[in-house]
Amino acid sequence: MWTPLLKELSLKTNCNFTLIGSKSINAFEEEIKNCKFDFAYVNPVQVWIGYEKQGYMPLARSSVKKVKGIIVVKKDNPIKNLKKLEGATLAFPSPRAIGATLLTQEHLKTLGVNFESKYVKTHSSVYFHVAKGLVKAGGGVKRTLNNQPDYVKNALHIIYTTDGIFPHAFVAHDRVPKNIVHNIQNEWFQIWNEKPDLLSGVPMESPEKPLIEDYKPLKKWILE
Repeated sequence: MWTPLLKELSLKTNCNFTLIGSKSINAFEEEIKNCKFDFAYVNPVQVWIGYEKQGYMPLARSSVKKVKGIIVVKKDNPIKNLKKLEGATLAFPSPRAIGATLLTQEHLKTLGVNFESKYVKTHSSVYFHVAKGLVKAGGGVKRTLNNQPDYVKNALHIIYTTDGIFPHAFVAHDRVPKNIVHNIQNEWFQIWNEKPDLLSGVPMESPEKPLIEDYKPLKKWILE
């Protein structure tokens, strides 16, 4: 998804980008913590932690899509009320997955629902656990659910969607010279205006320049 955009950015900025994937969300969080990447695409919590702890600054994010979590159950499960999950074991990808874990757990706690958390590393694993009946429900986001094979998607049903918060952002580490960062940021928006098809696969619709203050309210969750 990212390769067409990065190739164009390389041509326009004379920077050579190397795209690196991580094995899991937990591995990615550890790599961000250790400042492995010059640039990264991170969730809202990681935006704030990266800014406060590792020296990352957000450069671009979607202006129209906010992060929302979903809670899914097996399609033949009659549960429609979240309070019916009292005492159940629920699957989540990782403790700090913003939509799939933090938003869904926050709402369950607000309702006073007690549950056991089973962290299974990836969104796909969450859906598999629920589809196979290994847990009663699980947390995810619509985009990753839609990316699952039909036999998994067709076995699940969304019973709740959370409110949205400011979305993931493309961030730069402060070790990268400021003139290069500004050039990349400016060209990013230029590409959006001139060749929007290059961003069609990237989960960032109608990009805008984010303000770090937008993510400050997440500090409460981070401290918890």
